Amino acid sequence: MMSMVKLLPRAVVAVFYALSVGFLALMWIWASELPPTRIDERTLLTPEVARGGSFKLRVHVFRDRHCAASVHRSFVDSDKVETKRVPEDYAAMQTGDETRVVEIPVPDVVKPGKVEYRASVHWMCNPLQHYFPTIVDYPVVTFTLLP
Repeated sequence: MMSMVKLLPRAVVAVFYALSVGFLALMWIWASELPPTRIDERTLLTPEVARGGSFKLRVHVFRDRHCAASVHRSFVDSDKVETKRVPEDYAAMQTGDETRVVEIPVPDVVKPGKVEYRASVHWMCNPLQHYFPTIVDYPVVTFTLLP
């Protein structure tokens, strides 16, 4: 039988190992909570949109990590009726700077007048975030929907 003196060092090593692994796992999760992209510019290019049409945004994005995303979009008309679109899933994109023009169709059910466009991105940078994503709400964009 092993004596307590011989078991003590093994127990200390096991506890130290478990604490180290736990700490590293928490650091990985915490680092993944930071948004993987930064939007430096978001400019509305079409302040007036014909009914059934699309509006355009010029977006300058800086990506510093490869992460999958799900974009949740909604439109709020002048009667404060919210129309949600089906979320769109995107695979991880390349890191670096990119400026692009995004064209977003306006659903036919949205009433003409002042319309607010709302978008939030659910980032999934590690397996745990497929269940608990990092959510970033972007500023509201207002445009006029013509009859």
